[in-house]
Amino acid sequence: MRPFAGLRFLWTDVEFESTSTKNTIPNLSNSSEHQSYTFDLDNDYWGIGFVAGIQPRFYFTPCFSLYAGLGVALVWGEFEMKRDHVLQSTVKSGSTAQLTLDEAYSSKSELSGMQSILDLELGLRYEMAFCDRSYLGYLEAGWEHHALLNHVSRQKLVDSNPSFTTERHDVVFGGFVLRVGFQF
Repeated sequence: MRPFAGLRFLWTDVEFESTSTKNTIPNLSNSSEHQSYTFDLDNDYWGIGFVAGIQPRFYFTPCFSLYAGLGVALVWGEFEMKRDHVLQSTVKSGSTAQLTLDEAYSSKSELSGMQSILDLELGLRYEMAFCDRSYLGYLEAGWEHHALLNHVSRQKLVDSNPSFTTERHDVVFGGFVLRVGFQF
């Protein structure tokens, strides 16, 4: 079992865009309405902090092993959240008159804070030592999983004036990892 500690740098850019439309059927006065609502959300973060954890390894042979890892990081940095809302209404009365109304809302907020990160890994490793065990080459194939806790802010529409509440969500990602390394 090998403990480790070090520095962690983090930069993320999460963008979300949503568009919705609403059409009404022409009524007896031969008028119709079309509404379009667009919502853009941009969450940016950068930071630096400390990471620490353990990396146990179980050897099947002198060269072949099962590796695992658990790491926790605390990163201090800056969040920047931008949101844009556009509501567009078009009313047609008959075939000649047309009225378009546009409403736009924009906001930006910045804050500094701590971001917590959880890292997990599991895989197989092949290693070969040479030159009187002064050098080590290795090949790892495994799965990594990373969770950035309470990382993304999302705005939720509460009513139609518009009024919003902020919700915090985790960002979780993982996948297959193939590493080739050389240690001396």
